[in-house]
Amino acid sequence: MEHAFRLSELIHYLQREQFLVQVSEYDQDITIKGFSSITNTRPGTLTWLRGNQTNWEKLKASVVICPLDSQPPQHVDSFFIKTENPRLVFAAILNRFHDDSYSPKIDKTAFIHETCEIGENVSIGPYVVIDENVKIGNGTIIHSHVKLHANTTIKENCIIHSGCVIGSDGFGYERDSHQTPLKIKHIGGVRIHRNVEIGSNSCIDRGTLADTIIGENTKISNSCNLSHNVILGRNIMIAANACVNGSTQIDDNVWISPGAVLNNGLVIGKDCVIGLGAVVIKDVKESDVVAGVPAQSLKR
Repeated sequence: MEHAFRLSELIHYLQREQFLVQVSEYDQDITIKGFSSITNTRPGTLTWLRGNQTNWEKLKASVVICPLDSQPPQHVDSFFIKTENPRLVFAAILNRFHDDSYSPKIDKTAFIHETCEIGENVSIGPYVVIDENVKIGNGTIIHSHVKLHANTTIKENCIIHSGCVIGSDGFGYERDSHQTPLKIKHIGGVRIHRNVEIGSNSCIDRGTLADTIIGENTKISNSCNLSHNVILGRNIMIAANACVNGSTQIDDNVWISPGAVLNNGLVIGKDCVIGLGAVVIKDVKESDVVAGVPAQSLKR
């Protein structure tokens, strides 16, 4: 839902959050009526500019968040706010001024086991199935057609998108003397900490004996797979179609690119980058960048 706000409100917010670097004097406290893309700007809206190249003749937005080195032509009527990281500032503005509030509710088609603990202001969408001994923290949103298996804990302010399966059995077998696979029961759980977001159709397996753990502020995209006993730290970003195999540990602030595959039992140091489609078969040291099949360090 679009929410109108004043230029003075915006500047006050940016000053308070210490985002503001350069802003010109303004004669009129204009009303901003929403947001638009830099490739299709509309009058009365706010947009953002990544670099210093755009079609200035077609720029119609009233306010533009732009880099410090932007040099817009004098004839452009837009109001420019220069900052070090326009994308970050625009994201903060969007979160603050775009009204997407909702009324928390539990849909009548959801099945919730009587042993579950549901916090305050939790939203549970249509056809969600929640097994026994599940705990959901305050402000968490569970979208439609999610399955939460037993012994799953989801902390405050998480978002679980449609089609996710959390806490299912991992792929664990041992062959007997006849080479017949014998299933290893998984009796652990899943612990998801605060402010985690998990994209549609992603699957997170429960631990074999201990829990699979997702650290706070971690963001997981669509169609990802996290196997049993995986431990993720804080602020990790996992892009679409990535696969993290069992018992791998990933430290804080790691970026995993789309389609990457991580082998079993690895240790990935903090601040690492895993490249597009990489197949990681050995540990990655702190702050390294790896890519390729098999993945190799681009720094070493």
